[in-house]
Amino acid sequence: MSTATSSVKGVQQAAQSATSSITKLKQAGSNVSVNIKAKNNASSTISQVQSQLNGFKGKVYTATVAVKQKMTGAVGAASNKLNGALLGAGAQMAAMGGIGFGIFDAVKGYADFEEEMSAVKAISGATADEFQRLNEKAIQMGADTKFSALESAQAFKYMGMAGWKTEDMIGGIAGIMNLAAASGEDLAMTSDIVTDSLSAFGLQARDSAMFADVLAAAATNSNTNVAMMGQTFKYAAPVAGALGFSIQDTALAVGLMANQGIKASEAGTSLRSMMTRLVKPTKESGQAMDILGLSITDSNGKMKPFRDIIADIREGMKKLTPESKAAVAGMLAGQEAMSGLLALVNSSDGDFDKLAEAIDNSNGAAERMAKIRMDNLKGDLEQLSGDWDSFTTKLMSGSIGGFRDIVQGIDNWFVGLTENFETNGVTIRSVLDGITSAIKELVGQTLKDGRSSFYFICSCISSNRHRCF
Repeated sequence: MSTATSSVKGVQQAAQSATSSITKLKQAGSNVSVNIKAKNNASSTISQVQSQLNGFKGKVYTATVAVKQKMTGAVGAASNKLNGALLGAGAQMAAMGGIGFGIFDAVKGYADFEEEMSAVKAISGATADEFQRLNEKAIQMGADTKFSALESAQAFKYMGMAGWKTEDMIGGIAGIMNLAAASGEDLAMTSDIVTDSLSAFGLQARDSAMFADVLAAAATNSNTNVAMMGQTFKYAAPVAGALGFSIQDTALAVGLMANQGIKASEAGTSLRSMMTRLVKPTKESGQAMDILGLSITDSNGKMKPFRDIIADIREGMKKLTPESKAAVAGMLAGQEAMSGLLALVNSSDGDFDKLAEAIDNSNGAAERMAKIRMDNLKGDLEQLSGDWDSFTTKLMSGSIGGFRDIVQGIDNWFVGLTENFETNGVTIRSVLDGITSAIKELVGQTLKDGRSSFYFICSCISSNRHRCF
């Protein structure tokens, strides 16, 4: 313990070599007043900013940021002597989360967000009140999810392009975000897929959560993903929707085909050809339907569910030899689509039933899967990045105070600080030289007795966690 204590004292002594220059710098700055134009609102603004930051409590990074601020004892005193010259643990954690603390990052981030939201307003035709609600929702989703406010705005843009109104956007964004988080896909692309496919199936914006759940269940219970399903729906969904086939039954077919290697646009063109030849039989497809004893309508002349039609085809094919099965598949679906049809036919009853059950019981699947996928360190860091993004967006927009007034006040402070440098006999070089010298001595002292210092510091932190943090 005596060796460790000696090492810590050495660290303190090394850090003190920078004290003189830093003290002069503080004295120079202490004579300058920060002139914020909105003086009467300054305290309120700072309080609101502090309140926003306090809202981050409970996150992974809260304790990390608190390390440097609240450490006590010899180690804390030595750390404070450096006065921010070294990169703190909080800043390192923030960097891992992809957070930009700089003014440029904040300004650019807000400018991009504002530009995207202007596009949303233009496309959707939202009124001033509706636009304000959309703006607030985008920022909120940026804080509540892994996605940024900018990404939320991009999702809104695709919704507006699909003809969704304000209420539709606000009500539908959560389901789409859950699907994107659950699948790991880009949010804007996921929004585009959902909005386009909903329209093709004749569904409404209020069905977006259900639609997202079905896609999430199909993607995780078969060998496909949301992006590839989007490519499939591009070709198959308009025909399926026109025939009244449900998203559940179509997703079942898509998943079964994917398990046999028929995916994306290939699956889409196969399904489109198959459906077209069923509803408007050619001579060959009509003969194939007769061989199978297949009828696509019920006794009332109403179109059967697509799942029932697939089941009837599978049952009819069981009577045929492998050679005849391939020939009939070619007649029914066409040469290019026969592989897709055979994938449906050759799937086992167990695979068919398992996927069907997952899709039929998919309510809430996207949200559950999103939570599971985010339950790790990377997910925590992505959440952190979203929280910080929303905070800086609010700050830039004036939601929690006048950011421009604060920036202008800081600028005035720097102007005054410059004027006081010569008066106090302080130069930037002397400050940097002092800090550099302290760091060199600090590193040398730490390396000299690094092992004992390390164990002493770890022991201090371990035994004083509640007091230190």
